[in-house]
Amino acid sequence: MTPQFDPDHAVALSGAGFHPHLVKSGFIPGALDFEVHRRPSAGRWSLEAQQGDSQVDVGLTLEAGGGKLIGPIHRAFSPSGLVAALPSIIRSLDELAAADHKLRCPECNSWTVLKVGKYGPFLSCDQARKTHKSFDGVRFKDLRCRGTLPMRALHLYR
Repeated sequence: MTPQFDPDHAVALSGAGFHPHLVKSGFIPGALDFEVHRRPSAGRWSLEAQQGDSQVDVGLTLEAGGGKLIGPIHRAFSPSGLVAALPSIIRSLDELAAADHKLRCPECNSWTVLKVGKYGPFLSCDQARKTHKSFDGVRFKDLRCRGTLPMRALHLYR
């Protein structure tokens, strides 16, 4: 059985130019398939909406569907909140896609994704921290990259 988007959210997204896209798992046919809504953006970027438990997350992605949302995430908790916010969400994400250098970590140059820490959500580079072994056999973490960007990570719309 394929999980479907909430019909009210789907109508709001289709009115803004998003199209449904079925993401297939590839392992067991139909078992882990799910639906996202996509809209092309600048260059190789796409805007993608993913259904959560009680919300819809909209962000940028480079992948074919259902991948990580890169950069800030826009989260709408109601269809009316999504309808009201979609024009500004689309405008801000299209501007970021056009200037995608802002979505890269200034230290390690990897894409930034939303992560959740003890102080709430934040943007961090997608690259895993590397552990190196020194000459005396002691392991230490490479801390050249702090992995954060000065950008709001999560925008909420109720």
